[in-house]
Amino acid sequence: MALHPQANKPPPLQVDARKTMPSSAEYKRLPKTPGNKITSFFGWKSSSSPGAESSSTDISDSGPSNLPSPINGSILPASFSSRYPSQDSYGAPAPRTLERSISIAEQEMSAKVKEMEYELRGISSELAGSIKREMELEDLVERLQLEATVGPEPNRRTSDYFSDSGTSSVKYPSSDAGGNRAEEVERMKRTLEQERAQLKVELSQRWQEERSRRVAFESHVRILEAQVEQLRRERVDASNISSKTKELETALEDTRRRLTEERQLKDNFEDLLTAMRVELEQLRNERDQLRDETVPQLQTKLQHDLQGLRNDNITLSQARKIQLDMQQQQQARINSIAEEDVVSMGRGGLSRSNSLARGPARPSGLGGSGSVSKPGSRPASIIGKEREFKESLVDRMKDVEMQRDALHRTVKSLLEHQNLQARENAKRIRMLEIELDRARQSSSPRKLGYERDVKNLREEINLLRRRTDELLEQKWQCEKGLAGLKMDLDRAEQETGSLRALLQEHDILVPAAAKTDLADFNASSSSLEYAFTQLQADSAYVQDPNNALGLQVRQQLAANNSLKHRLSEAIGKGEREQNDSATRINELQTRLKFLEDALMAAQQISEEEIAKHEREIQVLKENHNAQLMRAKNGSRSPAMLSPRMPNSPFSESRSPRLGLTTSGEGISLSQATKMEAVEARVQELEKALREADREMETVVGRMNMAQIEVAELQSDRDEAIRQTRKLQAQIQAEREKYQNGSSQ
Repeated sequence: MALHPQANKPPPLQVDARKTMPSSAEYKRLPKTPGNKITSFFGWKSSSSPGAESSSTDISDSGPSNLPSPINGSILPASFSSRYPSQDSYGAPAPRTLERSISIAEQEMSAKVKEMEYELRGISSELAGSIKREMELEDLVERLQLEATVGPEPNRRTSDYFSDSGTSSVKYPSSDAGGNRAEEVERMKRTLEQERAQLKVELSQRWQEERSRRVAFESHVRILEAQVEQLRRERVDASNISSKTKELETALEDTRRRLTEERQLKDNFEDLLTAMRVELEQLRNERDQLRDETVPQLQTKLQHDLQGLRNDNITLSQARKIQLDMQQQQQARINSIAEEDVVSMGRGGLSRSNSLARGPARPSGLGGSGSVSKPGSRPASIIGKEREFKESLVDRMKDVEMQRDALHRTVKSLLEHQNLQARENAKRIRMLEIELDRARQSSSPRKLGYERDVKNLREEINLLRRRTDELLEQKWQCEKGLAGLKMDLDRAEQETGSLRALLQEHDILVPAAAKTDLADFNASSSSLEYAFTQLQADSAYVQDPNNALGLQVRQQLAANNSLKHRLSEAIGKGEREQNDSATRINELQTRLKFLEDALMAAQQISEEEIAKHEREIQVLKENHNAQLMRAKNGSRSPAMLSPRMPNSPFSESRSPRLGLTTSGEGISLSQATKMEAVEARVQELEKALREADREMETVVGRMNMAQIEVAELQSDRDEAIRQTRKLQAQIQAEREKYQNGSSQ
């Protein structure tokens, strides 16, 4: 029986998943199945040579399956590595768009791989079914051969033609045993081949399952790698954030330090400015003093000195004239003496004899000289006196000239300083006149209102400053009072604690050396009770019907117990009030501190705003003064006689547009300086101070009431101690009396 399959077989199944799988040209193309016999589909040979081995179901002859695997282990990683390089190759994390595209491609690939695996399983099951049907057909052919009694013709094709041996196995009924044995061998071989094919199918299925599991594991590994990379990036980002945080903290500390330095610098500049203002005020006062007092005094002194110099000059000129006269007289005398000498020398020996007779015994050669020296002795003394007088006059003249030069220099410097001050004052007066003219010309109601607001604001600022100073002084006094109250409360708390400690002790355990009044009271009460107990133990006393002393003792003990109870209640009440007062005092101190800080901060802000506003006004004034000066000076020139342009800044008086400024919508000066906040803080501080005063009065009243109660308890205690000691003495006397009576 011959089976003829279809002549044209479909080509092997090949799927290209988005160009990521290798092309079909990389695999060896399967040989097309011959279109004449079905045995060629299963690899059966068509040769009829006997003794050849059957290969009907030998799948292992053709090696592994020629169907291209949808996911090749060696190609898939290469394709992914070539298409999507790892992140380590770049040294930086891949962008999220690339990861998203990779995940989409992997999802599509996994879907196609699953579809191909499903088709492969279907083909494998169909292959196993066809092999099984082929085996059944072979069994049917063998059965028909056994039933046939007539041998086949030489040229007739038998069922062995379709066997897997590929050779014509014509069976002759010569020996039935050999034929049956060969058939059994053939059957066993076919059975083994069928089992082998089944095992191959199972192995291929397992291989596909392992392959799919491996793909799943690889996808899971890729997911884990992506997660690890994400964690690594998060750690890197966290480290970057921590480093940026540290940098920002460092920058913040640096900014704070610079802000502190700038504040200190600003305070230093303010102190320097204050000192310069004080110094400027002192210089102005000195200038006024020099102008009003010193300069007139110096001028008067200068006039007196000039008058003295004139007098000295007159005296000096007279002295010079006298000196010249004296010199002329002296010269005349000298000339006359010289003439006399010449005459005496012309006379000869007579003169010499006269000279010798008048003078003492001297040599003859020296007689003339002696006669000459006598008449010249008086002019020499006059010349010495005149020389001394001349030197003294020269010295006086030098001193007078030096004083005159110093006075000239002083007067010159004073005049220059006065001229400089006059020029500055004139300039200042001119600027004030210009500002006054401008204010008169541009006196709009809006500007007048603005100036009135500024004036009112300054008055409010001064008032708030005074109120703030007064409040700070009151706050300091209040804190001082609160500190004193706190110390009193601490002292009262210590006393209350000591009283409670003594009160909690038993009366018998009170030490005898206790020096406090409460210890004496407890000791007296305990001793009274002990003595009364001993007295009750006496039988004679118990049998006595007239024991009024016992009633008194019981009454006194009851009074002592009630007094102790009152004392314990007073102590508890005092402790509660002390705790409440201490808590309230702490709250008041905290609130006062907070309000003081808030007030100082608000005041500082307002001061800064006011100083900023004043600086701006000063800068505007300085900038406008020069323009106003030029405008006023230019108005006198002929060029300004022409009509002014409409866009001239000096054409008309304009009020400033305060509703809208360059920095935004205009606000009032009080809002800019935040005076409302300062006033609110001042009111809060005043309210807190009033509350603190009320609380202090309440605490003081409570403490006074507690002191009154303590004084009352102290008086009751003293009375109880006195009565207790009196009863104790009576008990002692009664006990001695009954003991003496019992002994007799």
